[in-house]
Amino acid sequence: MAAARCPNISCPAQLVRSIIHYCSRDAMDIEGLGVQACSQLVEKEMVRTPADLYRLTPEDLLPLPKFAAKKAQKVYEAIQGSKARDLPRLLFGLGIPGIGERAARDLALRFGSLEALMDAPPQRIAAMDGFGEIMADSVHDYFQDSHNRQLCGELGELGVNTVSAKRAQEGGVLSGLTFVLTGTLPTLSRKEAADLIEAHGGKTAASVSKKTGYVVAGEDAGSKLTKANQLGIPVLSEQDLADLIGQKQNHQPEGVEE
Repeated sequence: MAAARCPNISCPAQLVRSIIHYCSRDAMDIEGLGVQACSQLVEKEMVRTPADLYRLTPEDLLPLPKFAAKKAQKVYEAIQGSKARDLPRLLFGLGIPGIGERAARDLALRFGSLEALMDAPPQRIAAMDGFGEIMADSVHDYFQDSHNRQLCGELGELGVNTVSAKRAQEGGVLSGLTFVLTGTLPTLSRKEAADLIEAHGGKTAASVSKKTGYVVAGEDAGSKLTKANQLGIPVLSEQDLADLIGQKQNHQPEGVEE
């Protein structure tokens, strides 16, 4: 259905929810700032944007319910520690409409920094695998809002990390290929395998489709392996994946950097 949504994260109508989301485990993971504490911080007008969290002192936190000196210090340290979170968590924590954890991760990998994403044209975002005009316009509109741009600037000035720890290798040996991981691999976790693929320019997807280039299967692979066989999609082992990367690296055209 059609719905009007305010893109400004500091809008009073959504501020409490925005702060709770920003502090949540899947976003900036600030332990000790749950629903009640976040609500109190907003009600007492101590926090108006996520940036205000980083201006709090242990003494500021003491008036909150059930906050003694020890807990206030611990929460303060948790807030400060969240500054080092990787860029995908920050992008997810900002609450950009339509951008979940996976999309936030893809944006961080593609653009490498918050600053680069803020200035990215919507056409460039829409061209990403899994994105389209609606998602691209949502990201673009969010960063065109002056309040949100100010928030992002303040977060950077306060020491919050705005750079991705890793970036998809443009023109990498797996560029243009989409992989699906299934089952238990011998030595790599799913995340480690995904990181390896993305570090060489490939992409990973959650489900098998006709657009899937390869399925990497380990022990106890289930329905994804079955569907890959039905569609005739090549299935790789962990070693096959390593060999594929090695083969493509050895066949890089002269003068092309990995």
